[in-house]
Order: sequence, then structure tokens, then C-alpha cells
Amino acid sequence: MAAMKRCLVLLVVTLGAVGPAPACLVESWAVFTDARGPDAPLDAFAGGRLGVLLPSYASAYLAVAYRHLSGHPLDDEEVRAAVGLWQRRLGSTPTPNPSDLIRPWMDARAIVAGRPYQEIRLERQIGPGQWYANCLADAFVRAAETLRSRAAIFGADSAGVRAWVDAQDAVFANCDGSLRLPAAPEPDLAPMLAADRAYQIAAANFYGGAFDEATADGFSGTDEASLVERSGHQVAVVMGSPRNVKITTPADLELAEYYLKTEPADGCR
Repeated sequence: MAAMKRCLVLLVVTLGAVGPAPACLVESWAVFTDARGPDAPLDAFAGGRLGVLLPSYASAYLAVAYRHLSGHPLDDEEVRAAVGLWQRRLGSTPTPNPSDLIRPWMDARAIVAGRPYQEIRLERQIGPGQWYANCLADAFVRAAETLRSRAAIFGADSAGVRAWVDAQDAVFANCDGSLRLPAAPEPDLAPMLAADRAYQIAAANFYGGAFDEATADGFSGTDEASLVERSGHQVAVVMGSPRNVKITTPADLELAEYYLKTEPADGCR
């Protein structure tokens, strides 16, 4: 009996020494899984990145998975054929990899020495859990082509081309919806590069959402410059080409076509 009392006292003392345990915070989030097939990009699945397979996948996906799991992976031609089949059945186009979209620009940018790496976020958030692609592939292809053209004319190591890259970096910094404008053209900047800078500033405002913000606030600007000024930025006026006509009437279109046909061989406008 005395031994039992001692055990009970020891148990009470032990429990009292432990004290209350802190509650655990468990975070949770929703995960949506398509039971019919793998997530994009489909070429990754066709190449062997199978992830977690579900028996509910369509037979076209399971057949490819079986090939990989049985030690007979698809070659490059078979991967393209499988992805093409899936896309035709889905009636969709492949979801691009962000690094593939910006690669043309990054490759062209590398020809200009001394430019630090800049991360580019392609999507802009418009609400809780709502995003859209703000900068598309064509923008990076055109920027790469223009940079190579300017580097061939002025030299990849010239101050004007280095400033061109900095300005284009500022443009693509707005892909996530932030508003960061390139600097105003330098006084000694070549006319072609100054005209490019005006375009880059306009593109930065477009990606940065200066127009969307004005619309949301009920502000009706008289032109793009008024929207830029409203965002707290200075508007710069640069000399452009007299060939840069505004297309309003059919006669204006004919004039523009004439200018394009008679454009100088060096690309200057």
C-alpha cells in the first residue's frame, strides 16, 4: 500500500512538471490535381519526369509512363510525337517554360560586357491568387533582335549600347506590374538610340500598368504623357524621325509603305 502511494505521488509530480504543451500551428493550402493527365509542361512528362502517376490518367499518358518505367524511354522524335498528339487531343498549346521565353533576350544581352544579371518575373498579379502573363515571348525576341542590330551599328562596348541594355532591363523589370521607367535619353545619345529610348519608356509604362491605374481611379488622360506624369515621372521630349508618321487615313498608310520601301540599308529611320 505504501509503495502504491509513493507511485501515485511520483506520477502526480511528474505530470505537474511537464506543464501544458504548446499547440502546433498547421498550415494548409489547396492543391488541385488533374486526374485525367499530368500537369504542364507535357514535354517533361514525355521525357521521363513522370511525377505521381494516377490510374485515372488517359491511356496515352500511361503508355508513355510504361515505356519509361520498363526501361525503354522515348527518344526525342517520339517525345515530340507524343506531345503533339496530346496537344491535339487537348486542343491546346504547350505551356512555355519562363526560362525558354527570356532566353533570346538573355543570350543577346550577354554580348554586352559588364551588365549584371537581372531576374525577370513574367506574370503580374491582379488579385488574390490571380495572375496573368504580362510579358510575352515576342517581346524578348524583338528586344534581342534590336540589341544585336544596335550592337552591330554602334559596337557592343559603346556607351550608347550599354545604356540601351540598362533601359531595356528597366522595361522588363515592369513585367511583374511594378513601375520603373528607363532614364531620359542622354544629351549626346545617337538619334536612333534616343528614339529607341522613347519607345522603351512607353513600353515600361505599358507593362507597369500606368494605364490600368488611371482607369481604376477614373482618371481620363489626354494622352500617354499625362498618364506618365500622373504616375509621378518626368516626361522627356526627344527628336524623332520625320518618317515616323501617325497612321490615321489610307493616305497615311500609303506614305508609311513608301517610307518602308525606301528605308536606308543601315536600318536608320
